[in-house]
Amino acid sequence: MLTNYLRLVRRPLAFFGNGVSIFVVTKPTNLTTADARLLDLGNDLNNDIALGLSFISSGYYPALHVYNSGTDNNILGSNNVVDNGVYLLEGLQTGNKTGYVYFNSNQSTSAALNNPQSVSRSANAIGAAQTASPPPLE
Repeated sequence: MLTNYLRLVRRPLAFFGNGVSIFVVTKPTNLTTADARLLDLGNDLNNDIALGLSFISSGYYPALHVYNSGTDNNILGSNNVVDNGVYLLEGLQTGNKTGYVYFNSNQSTSAALNNPQSVSRSANAIGAAQTASPPPLE
Protein backbone atom coordinates (compact mmCIF):
# COMPACT_ATOMS: atom_id res chain seq x y z
CA MET A 1 0.00 0.00 0.00
CA LEU A 2 1.07 3.55 -0.58
CA THR A 3 2.13 5.61 2.41
CA ASN A 4 1.08 8.95 0.91
CA TYR A 5 -2.60 9.62 1.47
CA LEU A 6 -4.82 12.22 3.08
CA ARG A 7 -4.12 12.62 6.79
CA LEU A 8 -6.47 14.54 9.03
CA VAL A 9 -6.23 15.83 12.59
CA ARG A 10 -6.78 13.58 15.66
CA ARG A 11 -10.23 14.81 16.54
CA PRO A 12 -13.84 13.48 16.20
CA LEU A 13 -15.01 11.18 13.37
CA ALA A 14 -14.28 8.25 15.64
CA PHE A 15 -17.76 6.76 16.11
CA PHE A 16 -18.52 4.44 13.21
CA GLY A 17 -21.20 2.37 14.96
CA ASN A 18 -24.07 3.61 12.79
CA GLY A 19 -22.14 3.25 9.54
CA VAL A 20 -19.94 5.63 7.64
CA SER A 21 -19.65 7.12 4.17
CA ILE A 22 -16.36 8.32 2.73
CA PHE A 23 -15.50 9.64 -0.70
CA VAL A 24 -12.53 10.92 -2.64
CA VAL A 25 -12.03 12.58 -6.00
CA THR A 26 -8.84 11.26 -7.55
CA LYS A 27 -6.83 11.34 -10.75
CA PRO A 28 -4.38 8.44 -10.48
CA THR A 29 -1.14 8.56 -12.45
CA ASN A 30 1.59 5.98 -12.89
CA LEU A 31 -0.42 3.10 -11.46
CA THR A 32 1.72 0.06 -10.72
CA THR A 33 0.79 -3.43 -9.59
CA ALA A 34 0.47 -2.47 -5.91
CA ASP A 35 -2.67 -1.56 -3.95
CA ALA A 36 -3.21 2.13 -3.21
CA ARG A 37 -4.80 3.49 -0.02
CA LEU A 38 -6.47 6.84 -0.82
CA LEU A 39 -8.30 7.75 2.39
CA ASP A 40 -8.04 6.00 5.74
CA LEU A 41 -10.11 6.85 8.84
CA GLY A 42 -9.06 5.22 12.08
CA ASN A 43 -5.87 4.30 13.89
CA ASP A 44 -3.50 2.92 11.28
CA LEU A 45 -4.99 -0.34 9.98
CA ASN A 46 -5.99 -1.69 13.37
CA ASN A 47 -9.57 -0.39 13.54
CA ASP A 48 -10.15 1.56 10.34
CA ILE A 49 -12.33 2.14 7.33
CA ALA A 50 -10.34 2.86 4.18
CA LEU A 51 -11.12 3.67 0.57
CA GLY A 52 -8.53 2.72 -2.00
CA LEU A 53 -7.65 0.99 -5.23
CA SER A 54 -6.93 -2.73 -5.33
CA PHE A 55 -4.93 -4.34 -8.10
CA ILE A 56 -6.07 -7.63 -9.54
CA SER A 57 -4.79 -9.26 -12.73
CA SER A 58 -7.07 -7.22 -15.01
CA GLY A 59 -6.36 -3.79 -13.47
CA TYR A 60 -7.28 -1.46 -10.62
CA TYR A 61 -10.68 -1.44 -8.96
CA PRO A 62 -12.08 0.78 -6.19
CA ALA A 63 -12.13 -1.01 -2.84
CA LEU A 64 -13.73 -0.36 0.54
CA HIS A 65 -11.83 -1.89 3.46
CA VAL A 66 -12.94 -2.35 7.07
CA TYR A 67 -10.17 -3.31 9.49
CA ASN A 68 -11.29 -4.77 12.84
CA SER A 69 -8.43 -5.56 15.20
CA GLY A 70 -6.10 -5.61 12.21
CA THR A 71 -8.18 -8.03 10.11
CA ASP A 72 -9.17 -6.71 6.67
CA ASN A 73 -12.67 -7.29 5.29
CA ASN A 74 -13.27 -5.62 1.91
CA ILE A 75 -15.39 -5.35 -1.18
CA LEU A 76 -14.27 -4.41 -4.70
CA GLY A 77 -16.10 -2.24 -7.17
CA SER A 78 -16.70 -3.62 -10.66
CA ASN A 79 -15.39 -0.60 -12.61
CA ASN A 80 -11.79 -0.46 -13.82
CA VAL A 81 -9.72 2.62 -12.92
CA VAL A 82 -7.05 3.74 -15.41
CA ASP A 83 -4.21 6.27 -15.40
CA ASN A 84 -5.12 9.94 -15.86
CA GLY A 85 -8.88 9.46 -15.47
CA VAL A 86 -10.75 11.63 -12.96
CA TYR A 87 -12.95 9.61 -10.62
CA LEU A 88 -15.37 10.14 -7.77
CA LEU A 89 -15.06 7.05 -5.57
CA GLU A 90 -17.32 6.49 -2.56
CA GLY A 91 -17.53 3.78 0.04
CA LEU A 92 -20.58 3.34 2.25
CA GLN A 93 -20.84 0.98 5.22
CA THR A 94 -24.42 0.93 6.52
CA GLY A 95 -23.80 -0.19 10.09
CA ASN A 96 -25.83 -3.33 9.26
CA LYS A 97 -22.95 -5.41 7.84
CA THR A 98 -23.50 -4.21 4.28
CA GLY A 99 -21.09 -2.19 2.17
CA TYR A 100 -21.43 -0.31 -1.12
CA VAL A 101 -18.87 1.04 -3.56
CA TYR A 102 -19.90 3.87 -5.88
CA PHE A 103 -17.98 4.82 -9.02
CA ASN A 104 -18.67 8.29 -10.45
CA SER A 105 -21.95 8.44 -8.48
CA ASN A 106 -23.21 5.08 -9.76
CA GLN A 107 -23.41 2.01 -7.57
CA SER A 108 -20.61 -0.30 -8.60
CA THR A 109 -21.17 -3.14 -6.12
CA SER A 110 -22.71 -4.08 -2.80
CA ALA A 111 -21.85 -6.99 -0.55
CA ALA A 112 -21.61 -8.16 3.03
CA LEU A 113 -19.00 -6.09 4.89
CA ASN A 114 -18.15 -6.15 8.59
CA ASN A 115 -19.19 -3.19 10.69
CA PRO A 116 -16.27 -0.91 11.53
CA GLN A 117 -15.32 -0.57 15.18
CA SER A 118 -15.34 2.81 16.79
CA VAL A 119 -11.97 4.31 17.60
CA SER A 120 -11.60 6.24 20.84
CA ARG A 121 -11.01 9.93 20.31
CA SER A 122 -7.74 9.75 22.26
CA ALA A 123 -6.41 7.00 19.97
CA ASN A 124 -7.80 8.40 16.73
CA ALA A 125 -5.07 9.05 14.19
CA ILE A 126 -7.47 9.48 11.22
CA GLY A 127 -5.26 8.06 8.52
CA ALA A 128 -1.84 8.35 10.18
CA ALA A 129 0.17 6.19 12.53
CA GLN A 130 -0.50 6.99 16.18
CA THR A 131 3.20 7.60 16.66
CA ALA A 132 3.51 9.95 13.68
CA SER A 133 6.11 12.62 14.16
CA PRO A 134 5.40 15.34 13.41
CA PRO A 135 1.68 14.70 13.98
CA PRO A 136 -0.58 15.11 10.93
CA LEU A 137 -2.21 18.49 10.27
CA GLU A 138 -2.82 19.65 13.84
